[in-house]
Amino acid sequence: MRALGRRGGLRGGPARAKKLDARQRSEIAHKAATARWKPTVITLGSPKDLDELRCFVAQYGNGHARAENCDPIGVLIRAISACRDDAGLARMIPVYVHRAREEIFVDQKRLLAVPAVEARVLGYLLELTARFSAVAVPPDLLRRLRRTIGADDPPVAFFRKELAAPRASALAQSWKLVVGEPDDSYESYFTKVTSDQRLVFRRRPGLRAAP
Repeated sequence: MRALGRRGGLRGGPARAKKLDARQRSEIAHKAATARWKPTVITLGSPKDLDELRCFVAQYGNGHARAENCDPIGVLIRAISACRDDAGLARMIPVYVHRAREEIFVDQKRLLAVPAVEARVLGYLLELTARFSAVAVPPDLLRRLRRTIGADDPPVAFFRKELAAPRASALAQSWKLVVGEPDDSYESYFTKVTSDQRLVFRRRPGLRAAP
């Protein structure tokens, strides 16, 4: 049956094309190409593991994903903790804050409840986001995060296992963080991702395509 169907298609296709004018053939080809290369829209739910957390942070708000029953603030808090072992995730966070700013800043109390060391990481990444984009981070939020740093508190490593020789920027030092990556590495990633709207991330396990 399969061979028979193929044989019929090889005959029927050209026969149909002969009956169409150039405009009709062009429209059919355009529809076929659009359907083939149309980006897959995925549905994001609450991340169940680290891979889904990375995917959520990378995909949220990029125009190729929609979120259902999710908690953007909770995702940010989880990402702040996880990024101390994952430099790639750390670079994604300013982009995520930029895209999810309307949902994230509605409940500052939850952000202020993070542990003291992670409050430094959060404050640093929020200030980077404000530098790279037009996002207005609530000044009171930054002030209250800074209050978690004691005058005698020693600097702490941003990454639990530092990936490179420490070369903290003035901004990182103001948060008493030792960072092995310059602010430029965050800025270059931010600029690339936010300026290229065609960038579509691959699907990850646990995510389903939207109908």
